[in-house]
Amino acid sequence: MFFWDGRPVHRLMCRIMHRGLLGQFQATGTQPFLQDAILESMHSEKLTQAFDLASALHKGQFRKGTGEPYLSHVMGVAALVIRYGGTAEEASGALLHDAAEDCGGEKALAIIRKKLGPEVEMIVRGCSDTTKQEKPPWKERKKAFINSLPSAPPSVILVSNCDKIYNLGTILDDYRAEGEDLWKRFQGKKKGTLWYYRTLADFYSRNHPSPAARKLNQIMEDLEAELASR
Repeated sequence: MFFWDGRPVHRLMCRIMHRGLLGQFQATGTQPFLQDAILESMHSEKLTQAFDLASALHKGQFRKGTGEPYLSHVMGVAALVIRYGGTAEEASGALLHDAAEDCGGEKALAIIRKKLGPEVEMIVRGCSDTTKQEKPPWKERKKAFINSLPSAPPSVILVSNCDKIYNLGTILDDYRAEGEDLWKRFQGKKKGTLWYYRTLADFYSRNHPSPAARKLNQIMEDLEAELASR
């Protein structure tokens, strides 16, 4: 169990998300029955189990180039999945979307399937660019992931899109603060990183148009404008 200020984080997260999302639903005129359905999914036992497992698997891990606990990233992606209409299964997959890549490959996937079922495992597998413990070269992995997307199910599309929204938003914020030094932390460096996210933004916009796809493209355009202005 992961604690903050003496309280279980997954309970605190649900309360924060409940308040924020309820306000969004009310402001946009979302029907009460839809509010209830989405908010109920946030408090599901599966989502709680997924958070506990993600907390255990990512214990001691940090975001590259920062002192930010890795758990904050998967929490952010899960929040985006729920914001864009995802189910408890999809939010659970979001909480664990990096587990196969960074926490044990097929062994991690087997644990996820046993604890949370085949649908969550499928989402995590689909969001992974490799399950090998010795990862292939960066460009090879990214091309393989891009090539997997045309046949990916909708749940994988949603979670992976939200993952890229979170990542690219962080890149934009950090570029504004750090400038060109930012690219040193990425295996793809500047050229490869920009290629990867522009390719993904184009794919989601063209093949899966949605508010999430529009948000990713918007952030990409903001980053490109920032680069052009320097």
